[in-house]
Amino acid sequence: MPRILVIIALLLMFFSISKLHALELTERDNGQTVKLQQGEILTLNLEGNPTTGYMWEAAGYNKNLLVMQGESGFLRDAERPGSGGRFVFRFEPKGTGETRLQLVYIRPWAKKDRPIRTFEVVVSILGEEGDYNLQKNYQPLFKRSDDDGLLRISRIERIPPSRLTGEVAAPVGFYSAAKERGTENLVVLRGSQTALKISVPAFAKRPLDVRWLNAKLLYMELWFDPHNGIYWIFDIEREALLMSELMNDGM
Repeated sequence: MPRILVIIALLLMFFSISKLHALELTERDNGQTVKLQQGEILTLNLEGNPTTGYMWEAAGYNKNLLVMQGESGFLRDAERPGSGGRFVFRFEPKGTGETRLQLVYIRPWAKKDRPIRTFEVVVSILGEEGDYNLQKNYQPLFKRSDDDGLLRISRIERIPPSRLTGEVAAPVGFYSAAKERGTENLVVLRGSQTALKISVPAFAKRPLDVRWLNAKLLYMELWFDPHNGIYWIFDIEREALLMSELMNDGM
């Protein structure tokens, strides 16, 4: 009898632990930051209706950190023709770090059209050392491949002043920031050091608002739509991203 009780206890423990290995999100989680443990499966359930021609597609994420399991699936809510349902995506962590995971609701044959809905979360993947936020805080931004589709920073040769406009100098020191004429690209001048070019390829036509917080910290803000946006705080001297957070005005 005691052996049976032990077996039952082990089975209950197994099933209770297995529940920890699934993290399910819906559109209500849009804009959130979620934590994913190694061994967990991240499942996205996004409502849609393929009979309208629109489908959810993965638009961007760091494939060095997340791996999509197979193809996306669709679960119909009802058996009647034309009924909607849920598109299901499953991702498995491959490394430790942080990546944005973005999906868009589009017509696959009309890639140039703007998506009518978007879904984006920041996935913080935990490793053996614990919480990602407690690990290395300062990382060179241009070594983060997951930022290539959103915030891109690169070293460039000094640009002639005639190609710049709206230069704003840091309150102290010799750093300054200006827009490259005819674009929303930002150029940061650093005296004798190599200049930095900052752009947002995925939202190239949206204004990137910037201001200096002190002699070397640059605040950058971008709004995807009237209610959702993101900001970054970047250390110009150390070439390191100090903070990045999605914003929502509560609407």
